[in-house]
Amino acid sequence: MNAPLMIDVEALSKTLKQVVGDQLDARAPSDRDTQIKQAELVTAILAKPIMALPEDLTAVTGFGSTAAYKLIGRPNFPKTFKLGKRRYCYPADFLAALPGIQTDETRPDNETREAED
Repeated sequence: MNAPLMIDVEALSKTLKQVVGDQLDARAPSDRDTQIKQAELVTAILAKPIMALPEDLTAVTGFGSTAAYKLIGRPNFPKTFKLGKRRYCYPADFLAALPGIQTDETRPDNETREAED
C-alpha cells in the first residue's frame, strides 16, 4: 500500500489565496471575497480525513453532480469506499490522481463531445 500523502494545509491555503487573488485583482471586491471563500472551502475539504462523494468532489472541482458521478466511475479515479450508505475517498489519493483526472481524455463530458464530432 502506498504511504499516505501528507498535505501541508497552511501552505495549500496560502497558495490558493494567492492564486485566486492574482486572478481576481481586476474584479469587484465582492467577487474576490467570494473566490477567496471558495478557496478556503476547498482547503477545508482537502484537509478532512475523507471526502464525501459526490458533494465534496463537486465543491473541489466545480463540476455538477452528474459530471462528478461520471468522473468517479472512471478507472483512473482513486479507489472509493463505503461507510454506511455513503461513498468516500481519501483526499490524498484524490490529489495524487488529480494530474490524470485533469487530462483531456478523462473529462467527464468526453463521450458527449466525441458523439457530437
